[in-house]
Amino acid sequence: MDLARVEFLLTETDRHLVGIQTMIPLLREIKDELQQIRTQMFANHELHNLTRKIEELINPQSDDYEEKYSMLMSVIEDWPRAINPDLICQKDSEPDKEYRAESIVEFVITDYLKDMRFLDFGCGEGHVVAAAAAAGASKAVGFDLRSQGWDRFDQNENFFLTTEYTYWDNGPYDVILLFDVLDHIENADPVEILTNMSNLLAPEGKIYLHCHPWCSRHGTHLYENGFNRAFAHLVMDEVELVRLGGYNNMNTLPITQPVNTYRKWINDAGLKMVSEQINEEKVEDFFFNDQNIWNRIHAKWDGDDPTEHLKVSSVDYVLTSNTAQVF
Repeated sequence: MDLARVEFLLTETDRHLVGIQTMIPLLREIKDELQQIRTQMFANHELHNLTRKIEELINPQSDDYEEKYSMLMSVIEDWPRAINPDLICQKDSEPDKEYRAESIVEFVITDYLKDMRFLDFGCGEGHVVAAAAAAGASKAVGFDLRSQGWDRFDQNENFFLTTEYTYWDNGPYDVILLFDVLDHIENADPVEILTNMSNLLAPEGKIYLHCHPWCSRHGTHLYENGFNRAFAHLVMDEVELVRLGGYNNMNTLPITQPVNTYRKWINDAGLKMVSEQINEEKVEDFFFNDQNIWNRIHAKWDGDDPTEHLKVSSVDYVLTSNTAQVF
């Protein structure tokens, strides 16, 4: 290769480099436009999926689905109740709420609360805390993640409801109540909660734990919304519940072996079980005789027989720290 050829190639290379440099801004614009198109196409795809799900929710088209739904509707009038209507605490009735709270203080908590320091963890509307204060607790504290009409109560330094972690500063507690809390927690670990409660106990203090299993006849509280049908949450899917009357399940941990699970939580939290009361209710023949309904329930247990677990309506525990002496 002679010198003239080398000079020519250098000149051509420079010319191409200049051309490429002038194209870079244009290529960047093209890249940006392609990225926007990709984002829009992804959004359209997601919108399509969402639209399809909404359409399925409002108007399912599957003949098989419609047939199964019709079968459920054909037996809805014969469906056993989840709970005796006389026992349902009406949401708009203060007397009902006060009576329920007094019953919990009197029958669930076996300790006399006079001069005791009391914590209701997951206190809801606060009526149990008020009942504990009325029973003579020297300190009655309620904690929940959000205020639920707490301004109805005349609170003070010895009786108050809070969303803050100030309840730690008012311990240790002689009595801690967790009533229908652990089965319905979100984004939290039951063992961690029990461990924290153990750390708040006075030396001879007790934790009263009331558990309400997902697999019980009223596990997701549908009866509170007006749909009082036993095990409906295990039989019907979310679409069927909405179609039936706009019903929604309360968030509930889908535990299929409740008693063993609760015992493990208690053991892992380092607590001692003073007593365990397993409350059971008979499962009606209705659920065994209708094969469609039974198959839907049975499927939740991956082939295992759920009968013994379905009978468990609630479980009550009295717990202490491992060092406590309970008489």
